Amino acid sequence: DELLNNNVPIKNIQLLTPKRGGELGTEVFNSIMQEKYNNNPVGYENDEGLKFKVGDKVIQNTNNYNLRVFNGYIGTITNIDSSNVVNGTNVPTISVEYDNCDDDVIYEGLDIYQLELAYALTIHKSQGSEYPYVLGPIHLEQNIMLNRNLLYTEITRARNLCLIIGDDRAVNKAINTTMSKYERISCIEYKVKNL
Repeated sequence: DELLNNNVPIKNIQLLTPKRGGELGTEVFNSIMQEKYNNNPVGYENDEGLKFKVGDKVIQNTNNYNLRVFNGYIGTITNIDSSNVVNGTNVPTISVEYDNCDDDVIYEGLDIYQLELAYALTIHKSQGSEYPYVLGPIHLEQNIMLNRNLLYTEITRARNLCLIIGDDRAVNKAINTTMSKYERISCIEYKVKNL
């Protein structure tokens, strides 16, 4: 709220959390953020209960070469048209504005399922991206995911400010848990030697 009250657009604020599920997961946070910060009516709801409104922050979750949008693109819904009828069937369309696209991208049919709310993302999904402001809830509920690399990734996504909100014990657990406990077993040495 403080950032928004200082005229920081919500598209510049990224909530990052380790998990999709649970009380501190992206699914819960996205629902809360949408309800609190987007007063527009629900314009689209899919059969899995995902609701979209004009003004929602969304993310493209796969490469779509036909639409020329790619995994990780974050945009804003500019229009939802539920009046489109094809062969007697209602085929809604959703228009999304992306910073790196000249025109709004029009989604319809199964392409809509490639969109998710993006007020909150997993830290893993944010890798390779940068945001002006990052808010990171951290709690022992996320115990299995907490490690130094994950915390480092979260903090380094922020360009101007990263605010970690939560439990000191969880932060200390993340700092003191190195990835060596989760060593990858890829057999790469064996594969290289036996080419």
